[in-house]
Amino acid sequence: PGKTNFADLVYQIKALDADVYVGCGHLNDVTYLIGNANVLNVNPSALLVTHASDQRIIQNVGIQNSHGLLSPTQWDKSLDVQDDDGFFGSAEDFFDMYQARFGAPPAYQAAYSAAMGYSLQKAIESAGS
Repeated sequence: PGKTNFADLVYQIKALDADVYVGCGHLNDVTYLIGNANVLNVNPSALLVTHASDQRIIQNVGIQNSHGLLSPTQWDKSLDVQDDDGFFGSAEDFFDMYQARFGAPPAYQAAYSAAMGYSLQKAIESAGS
């Protein structure tokens, strides 16, 4: 079985007094991390984690504990989406750029990572940090 007690990590986050926490984990990891953070009264302004787009996360931790929770969703090149400033372009543009650079098609995790990094960059720019 996986880890269920993330108190050690949550204490480290609390000691940093971070406004934003960025991490990754699967459904159970994210559920336990959020639960431990709430019990230990650690409430960053934003929590960016993978695999939290699953509705079960909200059901597991409760709507009142999901404020500031951000997560990418599954990705595919056929999605009809495009960013506002043309950084990536369309989903198909991202697919083509990734494949040209790395010689293989991007897995959804690559799109997750790129989107989270881009979102964090935009947030830092917006905050003037």
